[in-house]
Amino acid sequence: MQVDKTRLLVNFGYHRKGWIYPFESLGDDFEIVYLYYIHKSQEVANHTTKRVIYWSDYANAIELLNDVAPHKVIFMDITSGVGIALNYAARQQKITTYIVQHGLYSSYHDYRNRLKIAAKQQSNNSEQESPQSYQSKPAFSTLRFFLSTVGWGRLYRMLAFPFYYVLMRQYGSLKASKMIRFKSRMPDYYLVYTQLNAQIHKELDRVKPEQLIPFGNLEFDDFLNRETSSTPLLDYFLLVDQPFADNRFGEHIVSREEKSKFLIKLNEYCKQQQKRLLVKLHPESYGSMWFPEDENITYVREHADLHHLIVNSVGCFGFFSTLMIPAAYLKPVLLFKVTYSIFTDAMEEMGMCRVLSYFDFTSDQIDFSPLENRDFPRFKESYLYKDDCQSLERLKLELKHGS
Repeated sequence: MQVDKTRLLVNFGYHRKGWIYPFESLGDDFEIVYLYYIHKSQEVANHTTKRVIYWSDYANAIELLNDVAPHKVIFMDITSGVGIALNYAARQQKITTYIVQHGLYSSYHDYRNRLKIAAKQQSNNSEQESPQSYQSKPAFSTLRFFLSTVGWGRLYRMLAFPFYYVLMRQYGSLKASKMIRFKSRMPDYYLVYTQLNAQIHKELDRVKPEQLIPFGNLEFDDFLNRETSSTPLLDYFLLVDQPFADNRFGEHIVSREEKSKFLIKLNEYCKQQQKRLLVKLHPESYGSMWFPEDENITYVREHADLHHLIVNSVGCFGFFSTLMIPAAYLKPVLLFKVTYSIFTDAMEEMGMCRVLSYFDFTSDQIDFSPLENRDFPRFKESYLYKDDCQSLERLKLELKHGS
């Protein structure tokens, strides 16, 4: 007798392979339906063969849930009006909801500081390309979807939502979430890499300890499962880049000029060491063609074997990035601080690397030698949870058999 698979409604951006990697990997154990865009016309990419639905296909979240009939609902976050409506409806139908971590989380202070700098930088760089708009077509109303879900007669249960909605429109979802807390904006459980990396949930939602379920670092497991070449190349330094100066969402923390200056300075150091500079670009920068050109610099775009790039490097430069966790486990690393970052501060405090200023570092400050206060066990506990390569299995067990 065939047993029906657990059906997951996954509110994740399937235009990014990395975001949906865990769910695609669990495809044999679950039936998965993706929900992300308001309209199909907004899709910038589709990296799944699973069923995809759109918010605009439904009048409300109740109709959506009746169509999909999920056993559990998975969110990247619950900050939008439609997301809150779906979480509310799922809770009413006794469907367990989760937020599942995607990438390295930071603190509220870190995120707010980055947003402030990005807003200032954006106003100073109005000549740069405008980010692609993700606003829905006029035919779809988030507020109408929300009200149709909750119903006028039950709005008394959601008295906090109007205040949250106004603050979100004015200040963004991060500040609104910090100021206005209510149950329908929070899932039943938070599946996180580690307890330490769940700080943002504690700050925004005052999460109870039993709601936080660590399962490990999926990207790290992928690295440990790979065989390492016995003869590494060691003829280059690797920069794991971030799109601080150019991305579709308008978060320009530094100018293009500042970014170009940074890359030129880093390349000068590599030349002094008679090594090449490989820059692994973030997906948001794949289409950017304004980076400084030099025969010693290679920009790595899609289809890169990141494990190969890291283990064959002399050392890795980076920022606040999930990829710097396996990099620090495998190779010497050096981080650059662009804004305040709880991650870079913690890595420095644990003696895992040196941290330099993005804007005014000098070549003679670059040093990959081990630090005396290096606390490797604390690093593992803080950012890996476990190094048994069972993160995906723990995630699968929770989604299949958890509450």
